[in-house]
Amino acid sequence: MDRLGISHCAHDIAARLVQDPRMNLQQQIYCLVLHPRGINHPPLDFSQLSQQLQTQGMLGESFLCQGERRYRLGERFYQWLTFMGCAPALRLEATGPDDEKFCHFRFSESPQAQFSYLRPEVRGRCPHCRKAGTTAAEVAADYFAQQRVWSCPHCHESCAPQDIQWKHEAGMSRAFIELLDVHPHEVAPTDSLLNELATLTGCDWQYFYTSRDCHQIIT
Repeated sequence: MDRLGISHCAHDIAARLVQDPRMNLQQQIYCLVLHPRGINHPPLDFSQLSQQLQTQGMLGESFLCQGERRYRLGERFYQWLTFMGCAPALRLEATGPDDEKFCHFRFSESPQAQFSYLRPEVRGRCPHCRKAGTTAAEVAADYFAQQRVWSCPHCHESCAPQDIQWKHEAGMSRAFIELLDVHPHEVAPTDSLLNELATLTGCDWQYFYTSRDCHQIIT
């Protein structure tokens, strides 16, 4: 089984605050993350997928940021994603070559499964009894250190972390499409987008929210 990549967001931020007192939580970049369901999906051809999503109008032109190829928003972006409430004020341009705090897409894939969460104290619900369980940080630590399963403290049934109902505030996969610099729960993919991704890749897709600083891999 693949080893788990765990995101320890709170500890990472605290360490950075100590190392650099100029940093504050406002520098975090929140993301909407689309990913295949589960961790056993087939490898994805991101080059082909990005071209297909450009043709569909979700992705715009590509550019380089921090040595990676990223994508601007496409002309039909608002047809594929839904924003809650008032019209969002999205920042669409970078202030420099390494600035990534603006709304754009990033693709990433790893041979190791990654588990990320919006906040360490997020509590998912057991898929069996529907009761709230332990925190995402505790689930991640237990999974990495022990038997790769989570046991509900209420009904004592076991499941994998990706099967816990996280209310879109945690997720686990090996491939991700990130929409950077959007606030959690203010934007969501349409059913049409999730269905289109399933058609293009042959696997079901879902989504969650996290912070850009939370994407780390522990080997």
